[in-house]
Amino acid sequence: MHMLKMDGIQSPVPLSSISKFESQNRDISVSMLYHDGDQIVPIRTSTFADHRKHHVTLLTITDGNEKFHYLSVQSMSRLVFIPISEGRSAKGTYNHVSATSITAD
Repeated sequence: MHMLKMDGIQSPVPLSSISKFESQNRDISVSMLYHDGDQIVPIRTSTFADHRKHHVTLLTITDGNEKFHYLSVQSMSRLVFIPISEGRSAKGTYNHVSATSITAD
């Protein structure tokens, strides 16, 4: 079992500590997305994403105050791709994703 090194990092890990986490865990890179109610926005792209054995993309959900939660994004295309009905000519469209469509899957 792989143990994560978390020396001096509080839990839950704030965005400001992700770089420290990456420096302690040399085989993991972390990118962050944020759901602002209307769209998914990248707030941190790891400079190590193509150079480390493991890459994690996390979606940050907040209550608008101090509470937040991270969701692991397993498929970026499934997160942002919403199919159009067969009656239209296009096979799909990229669109904003609501919180209910994220959790409905």
